[in-house]
Amino acid sequence: MPGEEYVSGDPEEKKTILLVENEALIALDESEMLEASGFRVIVAESGEDAVAVVRSDPSVDLVLMDVDLGGGMDGTDTARVILAERDIPVVFLSSHTEKELVERTDAITSYGYVVKNSGDVVLLASIRMAFRLHEAHAKLKESEKRYRTLVEHSPAAILIHQNGIVRYGNQAAAKLFGAASWEEFVGKNALEAVHPDDRNKVIDRVLRMMETGEPAPMEVERFVTADGRVIHVQVAGARINWEGQAASQTIGIDVTEQILAQRELQAQSERREGFFNSLPVIVWYMDRDGRVLWGNDFAARTMGLTSEECLGKTVFDLFPEAQAARFHADNMEVITTGSPKLDIIEEYRGAEGGSRWAHTSKYPLRGKDDVIEGVVILAIDITGRVRAETALRDSERRQRSFLNAASDMAFIKDEKLRYLMVNQAYVDFLGRPEHEILGASDDELMIPEAAAGCRRSDEQALTEDRLVISLEVVGGRTYETRKFPVMLGGRRGVGGFVRDITEARRDDDALRESELKYRRLFDLESDAIFLIDNRTGDLLEANEAACRLYGYTREEFTSLHNYDLSAEPEETRRATGGGLTVIPVRYHRKKSGEIFPVEITATHFEWQGRAVHIAAIRDISFRIEAEKQLRESELKYRQIFNHAPAGIYEIDVLTGRFISVNQLMCEYTGYSETELLSMNAMDILAEESRAEFLDRVAKIHRGENVPAPPEFCIKNRDGSTRWVQLNAEYTWRDERIVSATVVAYDIGERKKAEEALKASEEKYRQLFTFAPAGIYEVDFTTGRFVRVNSLICEYTGYTEEELLTMGTLNILTEESQLHFLERLEKINRGESVPMNPEFCMRNRDGSTRWVQLNVGFIRKEGRVTGATVVAHDISERKKSEDALRESEERYALIANNVADTITIMDLDLNVHYASPSIERLRGFTVDEVMTQTIDQILTPESIEIAASVLKDELDRENDPAADRGRSRSLELQEYHKNGSVIWVGNSFSFLRDENGRPHRILIVSRDITERKRAEKALEEALVENRTLLHELRHRVKNSIAMIASMVALEAGRVSSGEAREALDDMRNRILSLSHMYDMIHSTGESTTVRLDSYLQRIVRSLSETLAYDRERIEIRARCENLVIETQRAALFGLIVNELVTNAVKHAFPGGGSGTVSIELAAADCGISLSVADNGVGLGESFDIERSEGLGMKLVRLLARQMKAELSVERSGGTRFSILVARA
Repeated sequence: MPGEEYVSGDPEEKKTILLVENEALIALDESEMLEASGFRVIVAESGEDAVAVVRSDPSVDLVLMDVDLGGGMDGTDTARVILAERDIPVVFLSSHTEKELVERTDAITSYGYVVKNSGDVVLLASIRMAFRLHEAHAKLKESEKRYRTLVEHSPAAILIHQNGIVRYGNQAAAKLFGAASWEEFVGKNALEAVHPDDRNKVIDRVLRMMETGEPAPMEVERFVTADGRVIHVQVAGARINWEGQAASQTIGIDVTEQILAQRELQAQSERREGFFNSLPVIVWYMDRDGRVLWGNDFAARTMGLTSEECLGKTVFDLFPEAQAARFHADNMEVITTGSPKLDIIEEYRGAEGGSRWAHTSKYPLRGKDDVIEGVVILAIDITGRVRAETALRDSERRQRSFLNAASDMAFIKDEKLRYLMVNQAYVDFLGRPEHEILGASDDELMIPEAAAGCRRSDEQALTEDRLVISLEVVGGRTYETRKFPVMLGGRRGVGGFVRDITEARRDDDALRESELKYRRLFDLESDAIFLIDNRTGDLLEANEAACRLYGYTREEFTSLHNYDLSAEPEETRRATGGGLTVIPVRYHRKKSGEIFPVEITATHFEWQGRAVHIAAIRDISFRIEAEKQLRESELKYRQIFNHAPAGIYEIDVLTGRFISVNQLMCEYTGYSETELLSMNAMDILAEESRAEFLDRVAKIHRGENVPAPPEFCIKNRDGSTRWVQLNAEYTWRDERIVSATVVAYDIGERKKAEEALKASEEKYRQLFTFAPAGIYEVDFTTGRFVRVNSLICEYTGYTEEELLTMGTLNILTEESQLHFLERLEKINRGESVPMNPEFCMRNRDGSTRWVQLNVGFIRKEGRVTGATVVAHDISERKKSEDALRESEERYALIANNVADTITIMDLDLNVHYASPSIERLRGFTVDEVMTQTIDQILTPESIEIAASVLKDELDRENDPAADRGRSRSLELQEYHKNGSVIWVGNSFSFLRDENGRPHRILIVSRDITERKRAEKALEEALVENRTLLHELRHRVKNSIAMIASMVALEAGRVSSGEAREALDDMRNRILSLSHMYDMIHSTGESTTVRLDSYLQRIVRSLSETLAYDRERIEIRARCENLVIETQRAALFGLIVNELVTNAVKHAFPGGGSGTVSIELAAADCGISLSVADNGVGLGESFDIERSEGLGMKLVRLLARQMKAELSVERSGGTRFSILVARA
């Protein structure tokens, strides 16, 4: 039986043997012998029982396996299953001695093959040898695991190559050279990654090492990564044996940062020497007596001197006495108080002798022990900004008088559609002070509807970059707007003129409304996805992934069922019918016939009226991979361990003692390997690193996160110290760290470089920090900032930490990015570029700032690799320049794009100015108009009118209360170049001299000829349409009456009662429409009708025309006053006609009596109509949706046309209810 035990002695001191033997007597004999020899024995009679015991009992130490087990699994098959699950020694026991069988068992395991009846001594010796061999294998695996962990997790790159071909590399090597895994190196030429200039040196070093057998000393060599980067690697080499042949082992550490740091120190030193003189900022260092200690070249040039000529001079030597006294007083205030004096705007005399302006800040100059020895003066020349602002003010004054003279409303908006400029007419229109309008948007000044209309036409003018003419309605009045894009320096805005055309539009609308009434009288995943029909299994849809997986096209799938794809069709049918959401593993068949396992997830739902499901199918053929073989033997890893270019050691974390150390670790500490193995890790740590080391170890034991990798200072036995960086890999047992493998890198040189860099940075920190300009250093190879001062942070809105992850392009606008890249390309090609370029910076909040850059380039191997940049804020100067340019452009743009014509005449009516649009108005060019007299412009009648109005206005000038900004409008006839006479609408006002007296006439004109023609045509059309409409209504009404009469006559002639009844019904339907035309004719309103009045007319008509006993049946109507569209009212009328007719005919059979009620009311969501009777009611079989009667069909169709809810109630008679949503 499986699990039967034969025990003797204390089981805790015994090894447990599983004896697999199907012969009971042999099993009993062998188990007693083994127990007598001190073993605990479990017997299994079959291979299956043996597997079960091994799986359930972890105490089994060895399996003694008979090869021939009768039926079922034989011994070799059983051994394979057991070894696949447990690492356990298996010794075969058999009476067979055939060579083939022995070789077959040896291929399974090599722990022993014992022939039965060889004797107890042989068997026991084989068992003990198997135990010892298994223990040796376990130790070897542990050793291999430890050294494999060391190599795989070592930060040092390790490569092994034979005859120049790479045979092995660890993950650190893959990372160093930019590969995804080390397998990418295998089989490649090792020299491919070596920099071309270093290859000969590397070849010589490797050949010498392979010939002599001596390890190659550490050297720094250059390599090229997969992405083309050049890196510096400290390498060491050794000759080793690899798979029986000589090979070269190379171990390397990336020291690129260290090399670059050393080079950067040298480069920074060179850059700093030229930094001060590259600043386009005035920089003075002065002592307490006001003498110049130092001045940069820029400061000296502003004085017309060299920097050497300035040394020793005082402010009184450099500036006029009054200016010098003021400057010196400011200097002494800074020196005595120790506080900086910031943001001073100073006027001074420049080298050319004229006045200049500077934006100045002054800081105390501190020396040893923080004693103030003088003052540092930093100033930026702002002369250009001051002059531009002055020019801007002059330009704005010129434009204001021009805009206010225009009769139309005029405005200019910025790119965010906020007002930049408005004329007086626009101010009057909005009814707000000008200061409230400027800077506001239409949303803040107008009602939402009007603001939305303005915004649409504004955006159209911006996006389409053209003149946009549109109509906008505000406050019940109609305005014509002409909007056009305006360039505002580097931005785009919108300019516009607005004209009130309400009266003209009203005439046009009246004509269109008349025509409209006339017309209305005549016209009232990566997985395979399938969509599957649950009932049929049809494949309705398939994705591209399904096509790739199964090999079918989408068209082929639509002719298949889901079970056609299955290798288990019956299982698939059951799963489909069962509605499973997650389907266990199934096997499917591709178009090629290949069968493969899949995992299926299904989602069920309704689609187009049928039950379907979506099936997501995933190929799981490759879910489980074979386990990897064990790595190379301990010898390979020991060679790596000893030749690594870093100190490596293993430590027992519980005791702190070293377990193993390599040669470089001995060099680091000055102790021999034997000495170190008797020491504790604390023994080699310098005093300043011990507390940090103990704290880190405690945190690791507590499971807390610690920064990696740490840096510690170790001490040599001779008292010297060395900084190292540690990388550790921990070994855990029972959830505790028991040991660690540590790689220690010498970072002494890097530490020295860091200290040197820190000292260099401190040297220049004060000027870098206090400069009144943004300063940054950028590395073009990475595109990132290396250093920024606080003013650059202020300019961009980013913190220093954020900027150091960014580059120049990140803080420039798109246009400036292109300009920057073009400039850089020219520099790299050796072309000259303008000095002090100007760029636009973008702040993180979206705002922008213009800066002027002074750049000192860093060059390596003939290429620009970086720069030190000083950025001066020139936004105010640019604003002034842009505003001046915009002002001038705006003036020209308004005159050239305005739709109206602008003319300026003197008081004798001679032309002094005409805008270009005069040619569109009258056909004459500007030059031709300038030579014309008034009688060549106006007709005689119009000259008399214009002269009279001008005289009246000049007379009004004597009235002190007269409005000096008034204007007058005149409609005059003018001569066109083609010989015709056109109507022109003119608005004129006076232009006044400096004393306020009129001296010119400003006239704004527009062609109103078409409007005049339209007014005349409208007047004629109104008369004609009134006559036509009256006649049309009369004829339609008579036609409907004639049709109703003819139907009535035909009903009187037919003999069939059913036919007569049908004709009577038809007549009533015609009469219901006739009532609609009666109401339209009587009210004159064709678009809407009072529904209550209309239905009352229909009910009265039915009472008169239906054949019924009025003593027995009463028709009542109760209707609320509702007004709806004429077309919908006609549908209501037809429904009421059908339902009332039906009730009168069928609700009261056999002489019964009752009431038919019609109710019309307004409901919360629309209009409610009901037609009810208290008669016999409808039969149980009546279904309104299936009724074939003409009347019920009409009711259904009409209700559906109105999108109404139609329902029937049968309690106490019949009630039809219709609920119609409001239009």
